[in-house]
Amino acid sequence: MPSALIGTPRRHKKTSVFCQMADLVLYPIARAKYDPQYRPFQFLKHAGKLVVCVVLSDEIELLGTKYSCFD
Repeated sequence: MPSALIGTPRRHKKTSVFCQMADLVLYPIARAKYDPQYRPFQFLKHAGKLVVCVVLSDEIELLGTKYSCFD
C-alpha cells in the first residue's frame, strides 16, 4: 500500500520554533537510541526533562519513548 501525505509539506527555516525544538529536543532523543552518552541527551536526562525520568522503571517499556515503529 503506497503511503500518502497528510497535508502539504512546507520548508521551515532554522528560526522556526519547530526546527529549534527538533534540533534541541527531538534529535538528542533519537540519537540516544544509538549513542546514549550523547551530551545533549544526557543534559535533558539529568535535568529531568524526559519521559523516562518520570515514569516508573517497570512502566518504561509501556509508557517510555518509542524509538521505532518496529519496536
